[in-house]
Amino acid sequence: MSGNGNNESDSSSTPWSNINDINCSAFSGRGTIMSPSAAVLATLAVGDILNINLRTAAAVQAWTQARQLVGTVFFTNDVSLPLIHCLNEQFTYQARITSLVGGSCELLIYSV
Repeated sequence: MSGNGNNESDSSSTPWSNINDINCSAFSGRGTIMSPSAAVLATLAVGDILNINLRTAAAVQAWTQARQLVGTVFFTNDVSLPLIHCLNEQFTYQARITSLVGGSCELLIYSV
């Protein structure tokens, strides 16, 4: 993936033998917002772009462009460890909302 968010695939299924082998500028994956803010979620739509940030050493959060917290990201596959590594390495990530049904918000996370 080029990291521009235009690709529906993700690179998270690629195995790695060493965390330092991950190409952070091309890494992408899928996640779901857990315990989203209902008020903020109501303002979002499929296709909207969110900012991805590390809150603590292991908590990844999604924020709107207006800096409103959407919620904590739960990863649907083996994304957590490499994404946290890349965020700690100062790479910038965003997420595009791919599905928004009721209180469920699914994301495609990618490097920018």
